[in-house]
Amino acid sequence: MFAELGFEVVAIDYSKSMIEQAKKLRKVVKPPRFIVMDMTEIGNRFQSSSFDGAWVNASLYHVEEINVRKVLSGLRR
Repeated sequence: MFAELGFEVVAIDYSKSMIEQAKKLRKVVKPPRFIVMDMTEIGNRFQSSSFDGAWVNASLYHVEEINVRKVLSGLRR
């Protein structure tokens, strides 16, 4: 949806099969960049201020409680 609106999108999921499913959803002029990764790594995988915003739809539900602060800190970075 964000890509259709013209945003530059980076889609992240821990599951390779979920990324494969997402790639099939819609074809857009500027498709998202898809990355398979653990959300606890987000603060280390991207340079500071790489993004203008984050849509974290139900993702934190799957993060162990002990790692939630690390993920939120990485997103903020």
